[in-house]
Amino acid sequence: MFPLTDENADAEPRAIRASFADPYILLFRDNSSVMVLGADESGDLDEIALGETLQENQWLSGSLYDDANDTFCLEIQDDEEEEFGNVLMFLLSVAGGLYVSNLQCVYRNQILYPACR
Repeated sequence: MFPLTDENADAEPRAIRASFADPYILLFRDNSSVMVLGADESGDLDEIALGETLQENQWLSGSLYDDANDTFCLEIQDDEEEEFGNVLMFLLSVAGGLYVSNLQCVYRNQILYPACR
């Protein structure tokens, strides 16, 4: 089990939806927030730190997509990056914004960027 405590609201929201793409899990909570978990080599789940954009927005829907054919790959990946795969996260905000991020960038604490607003 993994605790879903929201440190910002000091509450315990429940997971209501999930999207999976190995080794990641995207959880939607009943307070319209999201949480991303990543499995390490031993199979343990670790929460992936999300940028302010993800923490401050409320989300209606989203999905993880394993881009196995590198259709959306913008640069050549090295061997280390292939270990994590090319998993993209798509999120639709309550305000109507579509946010797209490669989870390798989020995992490495790089900035999540909006695809279009």
